[in-house]
Amino acid sequence: MTKRARSIIPVTVPQPPSSLQEAGTRVWVGIQSEFAIADAPGLALLEAACHAIDQARDCQEQIKRDAGPGAEWHDAGSSAVASYGGLPGAGRSLCCNGWV
Repeated sequence: MTKRARSIIPVTVPQPPSSLQEAGTRVWVGIQSEFAIADAPGLALLEAACHAIDQARDCQEQIKRDAGPGAEWHDAGSSAVASYGGLPGAGRSLCCNGWV
């Protein structure tokens, strides 16, 4: 089993941006507790990924509402769009899910 080296330089880990929703905040906290990202490029990527996760969650909820009873969620790319008959949020959700 390999052990990660402990940093001897104290690092201040930023709090999650207030613009994140529950899912994005949960991912932010989990990643920061493991990796303590503090550099500007890393924080920008982490924030973008967390926002994409929030947006994907929002789109999934919208698809569930718009699709009505009996609709099923498929993670199989084009079949999701086909299953939902081109619902407005389907393509955007698939794009977000592909990014994260």
